[in-house]
Amino acid sequence: MLLGAATAEAQHPTAAENPLVAEAEELLAEIEASSVTYRELSEQALQLKGEERTIVALQMHRTLVAFMRAVEKLVANVVRQTESEIDAGQYQQKTRELLWRLDRRIPALIDETEAEA
Repeated sequence: MLLGAATAEAQHPTAAENPLVAEAEELLAEIEASSVTYRELSEQALQLKGEERTIVALQMHRTLVAFMRAVEKLVANVVRQTESEIDAGQYQQKTRELLWRLDRRIPALIDETEAEA
């Protein structure tokens, strides 16, 4: 029984030890950077009019799409970590929190982006 418990335990690799963990860290950084960029563009758009505002709105849209793609990749990464019996607990929690916030915010972000265009 003890041997079975030891083999069933999940591994705790670092980013340096496992490419999936490194990828998850990169995706989280990309998601954070996209969030910052979107907020900055949104603030910028408030001060612009006409064609300049339309250009910023398109940048906001691209940023939002990149953000959602990074979230999709993070979800797939967490699934691969779990399937590989890597302890993905910290990434599962971060992903859950992120998806929970997105569920509430994406419709508003899409409306905001369309209104800017």
